[in-house]
Amino acid sequence: MSPQIKFKLTSKKCRIESIKPHLKSNLKMQKKGAAPVTIHEPIGADWRILSESAKHTKVNSRLAQWKIKVPAEGETKLTYRTIVKY
Repeated sequence: MSPQIKFKLTSKKCRIESIKPHLKSNLKMQKKGAAPVTIHEPIGADWRILSESAKHTKVNSRLAQWKIKVPAEGETKLTYRTIVKY
């Protein structure tokens, strides 16, 4: 079953707002040492992060980036929710 996406049309500016559900990435490390992982997420149009489990950096108008340290032989989860305005 695919996740639902909410849309809102604002009549004066003819813009569509799309709120994406929580997106999740599981990061697993099989090595004996911890390591930093960089995640790049392309996001189109005018966007903003509503909630996130780790702080992001807005690299440019179409790219979000997270730098997360994954523990040795462990797992870290990244979750985030976005709103995109077209």
